[in-house]
Amino acid sequence: QLPTRDKCRPLLAEPHHAFVSHLSDSPRPPSGARASVSSPRVAVELHAIGGFCAVAREPQPPPEAQGVTRLTTAVAVGNGLNPSFDETFHCLAAEPHQTILRVVVEDEGRLVAYETAVLGSLRCGYRCLHLR
Repeated sequence: QLPTRDKCRPLLAEPHHAFVSHLSDSPRPPSGARASVSSPRVAVELHAIGGFCAVAREPQPPPEAQGVTRLTTAVAVGNGLNPSFDETFHCLAAEPHQTILRVVVEDEGRLVAYETAVLGSLRCGYRCLHLR
């Protein structure tokens, strides 16, 4: 029988293996501890080697949004295993064959996965990028 979540686990007088205290924080989990659930978001970045580039949410960005090279989605709170973002980004570049597209998945500011591609090598429409 396994102990319940908040029940103190017994310490055996004669352990079957050597007890290493610094590897085992405590015999019971902290009270009120919540399992870590990821809340990812996606960032789309453009890096121009030459020329102008911008990322926008509309095909024709307003003048104040021109020159923006990074946009992020909303955070998928508590849905790290199967997030759905349902957002559209438009990548604009004067020289698409000299512009790098970088797609980043972040969780609480930490880099989780990324992929880069030359913008001019991608075809229009939906694309699948294998993240590292």
